[in-house]
Amino acid sequence: MRIYGSNDPNGVTITDSATVTALGVALRYNTSLIALLNGVYWRAGACESDYGISSTGGVVVHHRVIQ
Repeated sequence: MRIYGSNDPNGVTITDSATVTALGVALRYNTSLIALLNGVYWRAGACESDYGISSTGGVVVHHRVIQ
């Protein structure tokens, strides 16, 4: 899974299939998730009135997700 946004046009790529699946399921079903992969906390969750993903483990911001 490749994730990038306006603040990081190069983005990051997640190759761990379990993390990709967990993030995909969380985003699909609007559930919260925090996953640790290679020292990075990935978080999916509510963002104001929408849903998003973050690679900081902090506040979720909107990112464009490309497979």
